[in-house]
Amino acid sequence: MKIKENQSLAIEMLAMGQRPSVVAKSLNIAPETISRWQTDEEFKALLRSRHDDTIREIRKEKKYIIDLAFQVLRSTLEDPSIDAVKRAELGLRFLEKIGFDSTLQYSLLNLDDLHL
Repeated sequence: MKIKENQSLAIEMLAMGQRPSVVAKSLNIAPETISRWQTDEEFKALLRSRHDDTIREIRKEKKYIIDLAFQVLRSTLEDPSIDAVKRAELGLRFLEKIGFDSTLQYSLLNLDDLHL
């Protein structure tokens, strides 16, 4: 089966999570056509490959955003121009959000270390 333009567009849309009925409507084709294409081995292989590519792209972007957030958090926590108590509160809120044991975190925090 040689993949045609509509099939290629369908692969892109399906790989991004669009429902087959939405894809069919967008391409102005019958939903049965999408169903028939989905039984073709070449179509299925191309769809699986494109889906895997999409997942990799999402993971890469997610990692970039997480890395960037950590950079911003680190620079904020290390910025001496920001009040030490505010930095400590930010750090504690972050630890709470990631599930750090709150009873342990307060016992680890020695207020004398804040150099107030």
